[in-house]
Amino acid sequence: ALLLNVTLSEALRDVRADVRCFGRSDAGGTAPPATDNGDVVAGPVTVLAGARAASIEYRVSRVGPAGVWLFCTADSTVDSASLRPQYRSQTSQGTGLGLLFAATPTAEIATPPGEIDPNVLVHELPVRLSQLVVGEPVLVRCAVAGGGDAGATALSFLDEPSLAAGGGDASVRFAVTALGGAVPVLCAAESAGPSAAGGSAFQYRFITSQGASSVVTFAPVAAVDVAAPAARTVALNSPQETLVVNLSEAAADLDLLLRCTVTNGGAGVSELHFPSNVTGLAGAATRQFAVRFTVVSAGTPAEVGCLAESQDPAHGTPAAAARLQYRFATSMRSTTTVTVEPSPKVNVVTGGEAGKVRLNGPGPHILDLSLDRAAADTPVAVLCRTFSLDGGGAFDVELAFAAATVPVGANATQVEYTLVAAGAPVGVACSGQSEGAGTQYLNSTSEGRAIEVAVHQPVAVLQPDAVEIIGAQGQAVGVRLLLSDSPSLADAVFNCTFEALDGAGPAVQAYARVEPASVTFAKGAEGRALQRELTLYSVDSGTQRLVCRTALSSPSEYRGQTAAATVFVLVLRVYAIDWEQVPTTPTAAVSAVSTRLGRCLCDLTARQCDANCCCDQDCSALEQRTFTACSPERPVGPFKERCASWSALRSTPAVYAYPFFCVVTDNNPSLGLVFQSPAMVTDPLLFPAAVSRDRPHTYPVQQQQLLAGAASATRYQVRTPLLTVSQNVAFLLGLLGFPTRAADGSCQDLSPSLFLGAQGRYGFSSSAAAEPAHHATSPFSGSFAHAAEAETAGAFTCLRTLGSDRAPCAAGSVLD
Repeated sequence: ALLLNVTLSEALRDVRADVRCFGRSDAGGTAPPATDNGDVVAGPVTVLAGARAASIEYRVSRVGPAGVWLFCTADSTVDSASLRPQYRSQTSQGTGLGLLFAATPTAEIATPPGEIDPNVLVHELPVRLSQLVVGEPVLVRCAVAGGGDAGATALSFLDEPSLAAGGGDASVRFAVTALGGAVPVLCAAESAGPSAAGGSAFQYRFITSQGASSVVTFAPVAAVDVAAPAARTVALNSPQETLVVNLSEAAADLDLLLRCTVTNGGAGVSELHFPSNVTGLAGAATRQFAVRFTVVSAGTPAEVGCLAESQDPAHGTPAAAARLQYRFATSMRSTTTVTVEPSPKVNVVTGGEAGKVRLNGPGPHILDLSLDRAAADTPVAVLCRTFSLDGGGAFDVELAFAAATVPVGANATQVEYTLVAAGAPVGVACSGQSEGAGTQYLNSTSEGRAIEVAVHQPVAVLQPDAVEIIGAQGQAVGVRLLLSDSPSLADAVFNCTFEALDGAGPAVQAYARVEPASVTFAKGAEGRALQRELTLYSVDSGTQRLVCRTALSSPSEYRGQTAAATVFVLVLRVYAIDWEQVPTTPTAAVSAVSTRLGRCLCDLTARQCDANCCCDQDCSALEQRTFTACSPERPVGPFKERCASWSALRSTPAVYAYPFFCVVTDNNPSLGLVFQSPAMVTDPLLFPAAVSRDRPHTYPVQQQQLLAGAASATRYQVRTPLLTVSQNVAFLLGLLGFPTRAADGSCQDLSPSLFLGAQGRYGFSSSAAAEPAHHATSPFSGSFAHAAEAETAGAFTCLRTLGSDRAPCAAGSVLD
């Protein structure tokens, strides 16, 4: 390690700076170092604010005869991103320093190996140090220059000899592990520590002691070749294929073990399996062998090569042998490319591109099939199957397929199948098997495009879907169970029970009973046979669900079907009249008027005046001046009005408390035109967008010319129209209209807004200081707002649109 002193041109003003140094090949510092320059590794080091110098440790990573130039840069860090850094690496490179490397001792290959026999198991490489070892021992290491390329020759160096002080020669053993072309070999050495006590210099270092490389070449040896063709195509369905392998020379003194392999195996490459090795006997003249293999999977082409090694029949590779006639590492010479052709498929084409079929009956039905390739040497037997689409399978559709055969030369056929049991949709796929010894189609590999098969789901209903039984216990009423389609697979058996109203489980208490409790619809039934009459008998007062369903295991297409109806039961208690206790003369008349609801029934709003309620204590004298009549203050008599029958309530099955509730509003579209109300706009900036989004309405103003002072003289009474004031023409008033629903359900654009009327309540106070203004929501939820003026001289109610950029019509207005 060496130290390099670096000086900054300006004292550092920023928080800190990181200084880095690097090697360059020229004095200008523009080009990275070349091979003959050598190189260094240095820094980084951090410099703090106020400093102008730094010392950086650097190490030589490579030496070269041309030397190397050292340059340094700095990057400073600032407190804020808005500040400009004082030093940047792109602009701070200053003058450099040139380094030349002094001569160092090296490790040289003493005798170039030249051409060697790669089948000799172990070779020796003589190495000589340029200086005898001084001080610490020196380790000698050899390698292929550059590490070697994939597919090239590979050498394994078996040891790294250590030389003690005074030593200078060593021998490094190596073996050939893969044979390719010639390769350069070099050696280097490194001391175990500094050469002098207390010093820092090493006599030898690996990065500086590499001597000149020597090229190792190889003599020809016995080799194994895969016979022509150089490329071949095999079928995935092929049970077994054969490679012909040629030896360059017959086995001499030892038997041979012959082996083939895929040289480029990996993900996506066709997989081939070579089941066994082939043995060649010593002394036999045979030089050609057949190696069998099977195809496992199809993918990208596989490169196949074969190799051999001389073997002792009893002990394998001889341990003491100095040379082998054949070696696995050196005997592979030529390869062949094997392309695996995917197996042909049997595809279901029924259902078109969507691939879906719905069955309406047991059949028979037809599946159309197409084959990727016409049957070649033998007919193809077709096998079809179903598979679950959701992973369950317990209640899937069940199908039965007939046998089918594709004759030689054909590439299409049809398969007849029938529906055995209905259920959840299933997938259907088919495969083919070539007859006899044929392998063109195999069931294991030929299953192609599948389809989805579902059964048309019939429906069972109970009519009516809501029933009332009113009367004494045992009162009866009838319902009807109907099927939409004839059962075609098997009898449909429905079992009828009562459940809780929320469907959470069986009924805890019986409010009614049903007869019969089980109904069977025969297979093939039609017409009136698809309906059955059920009788419900009242037991106790209450509401339940009558549910008729089939079992999940039913073979009928009505498997798991459920029909339900709501049953309301009101059992009236009947008591005999004891006429002996009835007085023979009338009793005195008693008033039926009740005071339990209070003495002012029209007072419906707390702390607020109710229109036309003369007994409302919240109404001021000013408000009472607007009344046009007095509402009833007390009940007028003991009467009860039945406002709707149960049959009229069937469209709202959530209402079960008949006869205590009445239908007030019915939004049934069949009774009139229903329009969706737009959302309330409360922001003036959003008004233009609301107008463009909602259906526009126009409001023609009914104008009338008033004399001066007429506006201030106007006083509202209950249900009198609200007036509008013109901003452009003095004393030009009009009627305020909002869209309302007409009797036929249509939208009526102009309907006068009434003061304290049904369309909304616009109240005002008698004194701005004494009481805050009353406000109520308008029934129109569009783009309008109103402002109610305090009761002052000459004031009246005014309104404005939210889209206006003008101020409210008078100071002190309260905007709702």
